Amino acid sequence: MSTQPTNWDELRKSVKKCQFDDCPRHKDKFKILFDREESSLSKIKFVVVSQEPGYSLKKRKKPFKNSEEVEEFLISECLKEKDNKATPINRVKNIFRKDKFNPTTDEIYWTHALKCIPKESDKGIHKAWKNCASLNCVKHFINELKLIPSRKLIVIPMGNYALTLCRHILEEDHPLSKVGGISKYIRTFNVEKIFPFEDKEILLFPFLHPSNRNRNLTDKIKSNEGKFSEKIRKFK
Repeated sequence: MSTQPTNWDELRKSVKKCQFDDCPRHKDKFKILFDREESSLSKIKFVVVSQEPGYSLKKRKKPFKNSEEVEEFLISECLKEKDNKATPINRVKNIFRKDKFNPTTDEIYWTHALKCIPKESDKGIHKAWKNCASLNCVKHFINELKLIPSRKLIVIPMGNYALTLCRHILEEDHPLSKVGGISKYIRTFNVEKIFPFEDKEILLFPFLHPSNRNRNLTDKIKSNEGKFSEKIRKFK
């Protein structure tokens, strides 16, 4: 990205055109960034950040033809009533006590730390993180935050990689290479802490990655995630 996008359409085009030789995800990879009408950006109060679009999206019996089809599918899942699957979509619905939400129009906006579906499996995220995050994905996320007009935002990272991205942007000297420690961060985090970003104040409420939550959940983490959820629901 040579220049900073000045509107959402430019940002979306920038993400879709994102390409560099060392990217471990193949050149025809699907890049995911939900479209937003400019008029809807002012509604955004919550930014949910998950790790990446899951590899399961590549394994469908009827493969997707392009990233727009993937986005349409994910939006349709957001608009379905929640079920018991351990997914970021259902986790968002549980946090907000909603049956559905629309990431293209609602006050809840959902994005990914890594914008592309994995080439082979989610296990390759370490290489993808090393090669992609520092080059382009960080810049994309910074531009997303900049284009949201709200002066006060709640950012909700799910899992170690999403938290690392947020900490790298919001905390001085937190390197992208320092991935991990989300359990401790949740246990010890000050819910009143405000992070300055540009002209904004950001509240950060991290949650365990949905697929690993039951394995890593402790009473303290469950209690603090409950406090985070309450704070989020009361946010004005």
